[in-house]
Parts: sequence; C-alpha cells; structure tokens
Amino acid sequence: MVTVVGVGGRPTNAAKAVAALGVNPGTAEEHQLGRALEMPPLPFLAVPTPVAAGSEANRVAALRNRRLGVVRSIRQPEMVPVVAVLDLLPQAGVPPSLLRFGACDALAHGIESHLSLGATAFTRALLFEGVRPVSEGLQALPAGAPDAEAFPGMLLGSFCAGMALQAGPGLACALAQPITAVTGIPHSAAIAALLPGTVGLNQERCPGDEAHRALAALVEPQGDGDRAGAVGRLLEAAGAAVTLPGLGARLEHAPGILQVVLGCTAPIGGNPVRLDMATVEGVLAAALAAAPAG
Repeated sequence: MVTVVGVGGRPTNAAKAVAALGVNPGTAEEHQLGRALEMPPLPFLAVPTPVAAGSEANRVAALRNRRLGVVRSIRQPEMVPVVAVLDLLPQAGVPPSLLRFGACDALAHGIESHLSLGATAFTRALLFEGVRPVSEGLQALPAGAPDAEAFPGMLLGSFCAGMALQAGPGLACALAQPITAVTGIPHSAAIAALLPGTVGLNQERCPGDEAHRALAALVEPQGDGDRAGAVGRLLEAAGAAVTLPGLGARLEHAPGILQVVLGCTAPIGGNPVRLDMATVEGVLAAALAAAPAG
C-alpha cells in the first residue's frame, strides 16, 4: 500500500493534495474550484516541523494557483491525515524568527476559529489547548527561543488550533493568503501584521460577546479584557509586532490583493463581523498605511 508523508508546513499541504489527487480524476485547479473527491485519498501521514498552521490536523490543502495568480484551497473532509506525528526534535533547529511567526499563525487559527460564527462547543473547547500554550511560548521568545519545556505545549497548541479551524477562518487568515500571492510576504508574517487589527475590528463591533472576553483572558491572564490590546502586546513582547509596509507591501498592491480576495476559496463568512468588500478594503488600507514597526 502506498502511503504519502508530508514533513513541514508547505510540504504537508502539497502531500495532502497528492494523497487526494493521486487516486482521483481531475486537476488540482478543478478541485480548488469545488470538484468533489470520488475516491478516498491515499493514507497520509503528517509531520509538522515548526509550530505553524496546524495543517497536520485539518482537511485543508492551500495551494498557489499560478495560472490564476491566486492561493486557493482544496477542502474535503476525507483529507484529514490518518496520522500526525508531533515530534519535538525538529523544533530545536528552527530559527527563532520562523518559530515566532509560525506561532502567530497558530495563534490566529485558535483565535479566529474560537470567534467564528461556525464555532461549536467542541471547537471552542480546543481554544484552551490551542491559544494558551502558544501564547505562553510566544511570551518566552524575547530571550531568543522558548525553553525546551515549552515545545510540547506549542506543538500541541498548533495541532489543536489547526483542528479547530474546521469552524472557519476569520479575516486575518483569509486576507493573508492574497497578500502572500501578490507580494510574496510569507503567510505567517502577514498574519502577524494583520491579527491585531482584525481582532480590533471584531472587538469594536461585538463588544459584549462572552467568547471574546474568554479569549482576552487566555492571551493576557492579568490584562484588562481588551483582546485587541492583549494580542498586540503579546506580539510586541515576542518580537513579532510587524506591519505590512515593514514587510515590503505597498498601497499600490491593494488592487491586486483585493482582486485575489474575490477569487480565493478561503471562506470568511464565519467572521463574527459580517464582511463585505468595503469592510475588507478598509481593513487592508489601514494595514497598508501602518507605520513600519520598530
């Protein structure tokens, strides 16, 4: 029997697609556009290296479509890996900057799936196993890298956040894909630049939601309940407070990014604030106008 193995973040996405498309008719693009699988994928084993997207725990394979100039996902329930190996050994050699932004990616998945309109009691229960250990690991990063004792929690947190993503991503995750496609900025760095602003948007328009208060308490246990401020202070303390201009994005990129948003399959209907293109354009414009950090 053939078994597909994916090691790392992007290789896991690619291997997940190979496992599915290797035994099913149709091109990757056809499946990105919604073609259903006719046969179960080949058995697939995932081994994450840096703490990041948690793709080892979900049914999504995000792939760049160079013909269309977009990042689109193949999403099928059968595409969840059969086995995920959370190995501590690869974490020891990960550069702090890669670990820092990868943890931001995991943090965003935990936050946005928890606040999603598609959240369930199960996915919200995963918040405590996802956001808390990732936040604690980020807090340990100013010294250069977290203590080795933090790695198991961060790996498990990334896994749980990836599993919770079935509730549906929010605006930061959905907007980061087009930014990466247009500018080449790494996805996880784009997430770090967007997350405080998108959390702030949802906080401003859903001020009394209990789910939001629970989130703030996890990110900043001794804080004042300001979840946007808590996320911003956490990223700043971890050295992950970046802006899109600081990463190389410019206002002139906005039309191309918005065009890609229209063509992406990452759903943003679960965002707690109902989104239209005017709102998305406003969030993007603010992020592109931000002063470079530091």
